[in-house]
Amino acid sequence: MFLEAVQLFLLVRNLKKMQVLQRQGLGCGYLLLIGYVTPAIIVGVTAGIDPNDYGSSEACWLNNNTNIKWSFLGPVIYIIAANFLLFISILWNLKSTLVHLKSNISQMRDTRVMVFKTLVQFVILGCSWLLAFLPSDKVFSYAFIILNSQQGTFIYIVHCWLNKEVMYISCVCALIFSAMCL
Repeated sequence: MFLEAVQLFLLVRNLKKMQVLQRQGLGCGYLLLIGYVTPAIIVGVTAGIDPNDYGSSEACWLNNNTNIKWSFLGPVIYIIAANFLLFISILWNLKSTLVHLKSNISQMRDTRVMVFKTLVQFVILGCSWLLAFLPSDKVFSYAFIILNSQQGTFIYIVHCWLNKEVMYISCVCALIFSAMCL
């Protein structure tokens, strides 16, 4: 979720500077480091401190009776706060970009789509994590699990179904494939 917000922020910043770069955003090495190594270190240190706080006979989750839950809630708070600040910055950059655009309808429509995508990503990817702070009720636990397990689906919808170029390429590929099958 955090990496998606950073990538979107860098894209909007480059849009504001009118830079057309082939390689926008963070490189693969940084994405792997931030996305996999950092959480692995947090989990490793937490599990090393007290391995018995991971899971119980009732649930495969952090023990709520100890402070070990802050090894999960601390990074979640940081990510939600950082995403909120990035969201505000993205909207601010898009607003200033819209002001400087001439009345080119296609550019304004593309920018509106980007604002919509930003809002959808913030709500779906960010707000579902707020359920982690609610009491350990089964309804909230299931809602948290279902919403977070579908984040990949939501990213696919935002980046593929709402992207004209991807839809065009998939339609062309489908036509070619169907012509080959006949």
